[in-house]
Amino acid sequence: EVCKLLIEKEADVNAVYQDGRTALMVASRNGHKEVCELLIDKEADVNSTMQNGWTALMIAAQYGYKEVCKLLIEKEADVNAVYQDGRTALRSAAQGGHKEVCELLIDRDAEVNAVDEYGRIVLMFAAANGHKEVCELLIEKGSEIEAANKAGQTALMTAAQRGHKEVCELLIDRDADVNAVEEDGSTALMVASQNGHKEVCELL
Repeated sequence: EVCKLLIEKEADVNAVYQDGRTALMVASRNGHKEVCELLIDKEADVNSTMQNGWTALMIAAQYGYKEVCKLLIEKEADVNAVYQDGRTALRSAAQGGHKEVCELLIDRDAEVNAVDEYGRIVLMFAAANGHKEVCELLIEKGSEIEAANKAGQTALMTAAQRGHKEVCELLIDRDADVNAVEEDGSTALMVASQNGHKEVCELL
């Protein structure tokens, strides 16, 4: 009601904070769908970006607000917009383990193999954070299991380094190369050993 009143009194719905944040981004960050609807109906720009490239959709995806994401997409938010380091809304959702948001984004043509400036794809972030179900979804939707970043690290290496045994099992079951080598010569077994992850070492 307060937002509605302010807009009626000609508050600028697209006013920006010094870092580029808008009212729509702030509402998206806190999961306030009805406020987002109001702002969009009053011509808030759904694809406005912060100085670093963040959009309202990326923000909502990071925090797992599926209904807000759905609204933004319906209002033509760009599902493949890119943050300055190559981050996308799908990567934000996958990194946080928000499977339903990932499904929504992929169904709306989000790129599962989008590469950031370091050569990393979405699967690597889901694996690094131990989100097995998200990894399963990404693989089912065509994620490249053997993709490696600029240092030669694969999703399996990332999961092994963090000690995520179930993710490692999943990747191996899907034919991930257990003997892939990073540029410095490291393997999944080496990084698991270095970090004391006994069960992962036994698995490998």
